[in-house]
Amino acid sequence: MANNQAKTDRLLIVTADDFGLSSAVNEGILHAFLRGIVTTASAIVTTTGAKHAAKLTQNVQLPVGLHLDLFEGNFEENEEGLFGKEGHIANALKVAETEDKKIMLPKPVVDKVFREFWRQLCTFRELFKKDPEHLSYHKGLHQLPEVFDAYSRFAKEEYLPFRYGNQYISNKPDFHLHPDIWIDKFNGKDNIEEDYLMGIINELPEGIIEISTHPGLSVRAPQYDYNHEREKEMSVLISPRLRKEVNDRGIKLTSFKHLHDHKKNE
Repeated sequence: MANNQAKTDRLLIVTADDFGLSSAVNEGILHAFLRGIVTTASAIVTTTGAKHAAKLTQNVQLPVGLHLDLFEGNFEENEEGLFGKEGHIANALKVAETEDKKIMLPKPVVDKVFREFWRQLCTFRELFKKDPEHLSYHKGLHQLPEVFDAYSRFAKEEYLPFRYGNQYISNKPDFHLHPDIWIDKFNGKDNIEEDYLMGIINELPEGIIEISTHPGLSVRAPQYDYNHEREKEMSVLISPRLRKEVNDRGIKLTSFKHLHDHKKNE
């Protein structure tokens, strides 16, 4: 486990993904942090909203990690069409998800993915003037074993806490700076209800748990297939009833920084 000392406690990281996707998403995430139970944000730096996201954090103590992305925005090194919504990686992921097939990516492709991760880390440092608090990834990269291996290796080399879901990866990474459990069920058309999230929180096991969320403000943006749902997520995350439930059950809200602090004290 990532933190044996915390076994008798329930420590909850509530991550708002897609920070930087657009100004509307950015504003919604900040609102969910200031008024709700969101404890950290995960920033996409390939999109036009990334600069706006960085600016929003200048006077707010919002922990921000890097949401590694191979699908949205602009990619400086993409001559072979690996990245983007219609890129080779996206098509491989689509096959893996819809046809339940294992897609093997050749080493030269994985090497380019790793270099893209590094480029995004450099962009994050340039925008936010600091290292990311954690690493996570956009969409289901755990469906591509070689890409997930590159992701976990990248986290290890940079010594950054990272998102890991044992429900998807049978072989546990040899780098253990991650929460014990990742819960990614609070999303979609049917699961964005206060009672649904309340049920997840009521059943939290002991340890360090991450719940990923996608709050935002709703705008007319046909290029995004997850739009009005973001505002619905935000309204749940700022619910006073939800905050009270967290407090009453003795659940401690925290961020990925706790993982770093614990390692220092081991």
